[in-house]
Amino acid sequence: MNIRSILIALACVLVLFSLRALAHHSLTVFDRDTEISIEGAVVEWYLGMPHAHLTIEATDANGGTAVYQLDFGNTPRMIEDNGWDESSFQPGDRISVTGSPSRLRNDTRFLVASLRQPDGGVATLRSGPEDPRSAGEARGAGEGDAQARFTAGLPMERITLPKITFSGLITAASWTDTSVTMTVRGAEEGGTEQDYQLRYVGAPLLYEAQGAHEDDYPVGTAVRVVGFIDRAAGNIVFPENLFAGEKTIGNRIRAARAALQHLGVIEP
Repeated sequence: MNIRSILIALACVLVLFSLRALAHHSLTVFDRDTEISIEGAVVEWYLGMPHAHLTIEATDANGGTAVYQLDFGNTPRMIEDNGWDESSFQPGDRISVTGSPSRLRNDTRFLVASLRQPDGGVATLRSGPEDPRSAGEARGAGEGDAQARFTAGLPMERITLPKITFSGLITAASWTDTSVTMTVRGAEEGGTEQDYQLRYVGAPLLYEAQGAHEDDYPVGTAVRVVGFIDRAAGNIVFPENLFAGEKTIGNRIRAARAALQHLGVIEP
């Protein structure tokens, strides 16, 4: 084989590799005009970067058995919104999903629109990222229903802590393998300046799914916070969202879980 033939063969390999990579990362491979439902047993659940994946074994259209790889689109946000962790899905768990199949023949990738979890809760894939400027503020028609879907399975009515929005500066922070705490000196709109203690749980999701890093939130960083507060316990806040410039930590589901655990409604 001469040099020219080798170069042509190498170019073909690179093109095929690029096409496979695009097919993996782009949602265009899915037939968004078709919606079907499948039910099956979990084979594997991997929570990590850059993409989490969930595979299930289910009956295909021909009555045979197929292993489907579920795609969650905007993976980090869906994982965070639904409070998933490494133990959320176990081999053998029965789940059902509704969404769009692949356009490619014999391709069992599946874009999830909604998923009924083993505990009966329903997780829903959002079509786009949340606008941080509107978080915690007035919501338009239909957004309350979306919030209800994201918190399915949680007794939200039992959260007796009020929700607040305030702005201030980070004055102290502790980032560990399992939790993140921050002290913010700030004030609610029209209020006086005071200290608030932000408490996060599920730190691995902050690190892996959202790419949050201690270096991005040093002491002195100006932040805006939306979350549940326990004033009697010393202004402890369970943040739903923390905004710092262009960076955002979204924590809606885990904030609700943390608040419910703090109140003793659910177990840690």
